Amino acid sequence: MLCAATCGKRRLHKADLRGCLISVFVDAHIKARCYLRSVRAKSTPSVGRLPTRLFFLALMLLAPALHAQSLVVIVNPANPVQSLNRHQALEIFAGKYRSFPNGFAALPIDLDINAPERREFYLTLAHKEPSEMASFWARATFSGRMTPPFRVSNAKMAVDLVASNPSAIAYVYRDAVDSRVRVVLELTP
Repeated sequence: MLCAATCGKRRLHKADLRGCLISVFVDAHIKARCYLRSVRAKSTPSVGRLPTRLFFLALMLLAPALHAQSLVVIVNPANPVQSLNRHQALEIFAGKYRSFPNGFAALPIDLDINAPERREFYLTLAHKEPSEMASFWARATFSGRMTPPFRVSNAKMAVDLVASNPSAIAYVYRDAVDSRVRVVLELTP
């Protein structure tokens, strides 16, 4: 292997590999910086960059408003559970437990596999994509160990079901919550 351009050695030993690679990356970095300086020197100094700077400034100021809605886990107000932690919620939705920590029966409600709430929920809690959870439930159902959560097509149906069933638990975006349900966990990414 020839590395004469960067470290001056014709043969590269394992001990020299790290130093050679570092020098190659440093050289590439220096060349890239020199190129960017020459491009910037050719453009007009501040007029060309002003719209870009204003755009990024506006984007930074609007970032909190553009931030995704927060997900919440909801239960019926008649349910005695006042709060859940992330682990307890995951255990209920993953089928490990079919009751709340106080022993009250739990009926988890899952949204459609294409719902953005479902993707965000399982990524936040279980670090899994909805397709991975679907294959988990397919294996668990086939083996006869567990039954998957009851599935509904949208958040409105989930809120309606939780409002009408004291055992139900679901996840929705905060803006879908109304006075008929109670929030027991707020999920922040």
